Amino acid sequence: MKVVKKAKIEVVRLAQLREGDEILWSNLKCKVLEIDRYNRKVTFVPNSTPISEEVSYRHYYRITDCEEINICIVCGKEIEEGDICKECEEENLR
Repeated sequence: MKVVKKAKIEVVRLAQLREGDEILWSNLKCKVLEIDRYNRKVTFVPNSTPISEEVSYRHYYRITDCEEINICIVCGKEIEEGDICKECEEENLR
């Protein structure tokens, strides 16, 4: 799973947010899919997971530049690729 290690962001309000923008949510880089300005709802999806969120915040953190790393979803250790490190995968097979 990819998470953001370092990021340059700009704080924007809902009126400044555009569909297709990338925002920082928790430690995930997310793509804005839809903005319902009437109901003040933003639908976005994290780039590295298949879930989507519909939320309303006062401010959003638009990513202008970032560095992402891959981490094991079980232990949180940084890994080269995949979702589970070799140690956790071997432990799961036992």
